[in-house]
Amino acid sequence: RALGRKILGLNLSAQSFDPIKSLDRKTVLDHYEKEINKLMEGDSMMSIILIPHDARGPSGDVAMLNELYSRVVSKKLKKHIRIVKFPVSAAAIKSLVSHLDAVVSGRMHLAIACLEVSTPVACVTYQDKFDGLFRLFGLLEINGLVLTPKEAIKPGAIYQTARRLLSQEAAIRKTVKRRLPTVKKLALKNLA
Repeated sequence: RALGRKILGLNLSAQSFDPIKSLDRKTVLDHYEKEINKLMEGDSMMSIILIPHDARGPSGDVAMLNELYSRVVSKKLKKHIRIVKFPVSAAAIKSLVSHLDAVVSGRMHLAIACLEVSTPVACVTYQDKFDGLFRLFGLLEINGLVLTPKEAIKPGAIYQTARRLLSQEAAIRKTVKRRLPTVKKLALKNLA
């Protein structure tokens, strides 16, 4: 980052694509590999960190991201792609995402960690609760930050989402920072 590189966090969750029964693991991995290649080839100052969240079996984030990493790291781009080693604490993930320019996530808890530290985030959704989270932060109105699985699997969708996040980074951070105190107050009411 000190060299002016943009750093994008990326999480891939099989759960995000469960609603599309015709999709298999290979198709999803092929798609994300193409999207990463497009991101890296389109911006010589881009770095990507793959961030796992769920270790449950072969369809968990860890297995999928490890496979994705092995596909992309063997290419000429390997010095600008990293993967977070699992297991990792929630505090460590929150600290990591606070240093990123943006994150594209398939997991709600990773999105929450990003929002807590005002890091711009977009999500591939698998439940309506993502819309509620983004609505609380005033982000639902920004097109393309909440992707359905059908939208996310389209060629160029992850690439375009990442580019949108990075191009609107300052405005998104400002919006999240402004809304964060209100969202925290609402969360505390749930504990009372």
